[in-house]
Amino acid sequence: MKHLLHIVSVKNMDLSLRLKRIDQYIAHQMNLWGIPAVRISVAVIFFWFGILKPLGLSAALPIVKATVVWLPILEPDTWVRIIGWWEVAIGVLFLFERTTRIAIGLLFLQMAGTFMPLVFLPEVIS
Repeated sequence: MKHLLHIVSVKNMDLSLRLKRIDQYIAHQMNLWGIPAVRISVAVIFFWFGILKPLGLSAALPIVKATVVWLPILEPDTWVRIIGWWEVAIGVLFLFERTTRIAIGLLFLQMAGTFMPLVFLPEVIS
């Protein structure tokens, strides 16, 4: 920020040069902070929507339960909790650069389940 204030405060600098340097500074900051900002944003979204499921507060509960009702192993309520904690895990893993690849792997598996209602419940989705 100090560098940007210096660029703005130089009195004898041509306006086009000043604007170019400001643009370069902003591009540098975006390059520096862009990926971490996206990782944190995705982490917050997955954590938030994931934690709502085990707490029973998600608006998607009826669709999730209707989607997993055919699975023979567990009850739909148990699947909702598993899916919710899975999404929380994805969110937490996105917070750390070293675990981002694991988060992406879990995300691909989760996305397959996310699109299941389109196949199994087209009448509910439309």
